[in-house]
Amino acid sequence: MVGEFDPLRDWQLMYFRSLRLRGKEAEVIEYGGAIHAFYLFPELKSSAVLIEDLRSFILRQVRRRQNGGAVGAAAQ
Repeated sequence: MVGEFDPLRDWQLMYFRSLRLRGKEAEVIEYGGAIHAFYLFPELKSSAVLIEDLRSFILRQVRRRQNGGAVGAAAQ
């Protein structure tokens, strides 16, 4: 979850890359026009989009685990 105008954006992207280099499953989604901690403002449309994106990610991980897949495997 990276907001376009988040002052920590570069750090967040570096952290994402470091997770992937270590073989961790990670996804990054950039939210255009979003500020730091935009998800704390429910009146912003991007906040609702982020919540749905998180829900989808969690459900994919649960299904993978239920189907015997490795949750920690690197995403392609």
